[in-house]
Amino acid sequence: MANGISVATAPAHVEETTDNSAFEGLFQRALNPQGAFADELRAAGYDLRRPSPKYPTRVWRACLEVALRHVHPGKPPHEGIRLLGHAFIQGFFHTIVGKLVSVALPLLGPDRIAAKFPKYWEATRPGVKIDVIVDDPHRHRLLFRDPHPMPDFVAGIIEAALQRAGRPVQVEVGSRSAVSFEIIVTTPQA
Repeated sequence: MANGISVATAPAHVEETTDNSAFEGLFQRALNPQGAFADELRAAGYDLRRPSPKYPTRVWRACLEVALRHVHPGKPPHEGIRLLGHAFIQGFFHTIVGKLVSVALPLLGPDRIAAKFPKYWEATRPGVKIDVIVDDPHRHRLLFRDPHPMPDFVAGIIEAALQRAGRPVQVEVGSRSAVSFEIIVTTPQA
């Protein structure tokens, strides 16, 4: 307290978190790790038998690295992590949050899905900011500001979600940096 006035300060560093529904979707619903795989996840900070509501995002990233080694060991990392994004969507749609999202997908066109994507993403990664830029009705760019960027994983998630919604789509990773990336979603013209 200075001069009778209380001064509140924000913490110097607030760690980004990832909701358990992401872990549940990928690990409990899609991949079902056993043996050494489950042991390595536990060593990285995620215990399948005792899940927490939220985890530091650094634990999420470490667990994705573990999964990449166990599930896609022979693939180039960018390809393997994109395939983990596909697996994530398959499992995520079996979680409570994922079931809510999956009901809406077939009813929405790619433009409406892209517009709602930031809200969906915030359910599991609240610290990520996403801007949606509509270049034309068939091309959307999602600009992610993320202190823990995983562009190929996100591209796999978007690709699998739109395919599950019955939409032909092309998903590319555009620009990348240490704290941001761009996903370009193109749908064929009718």
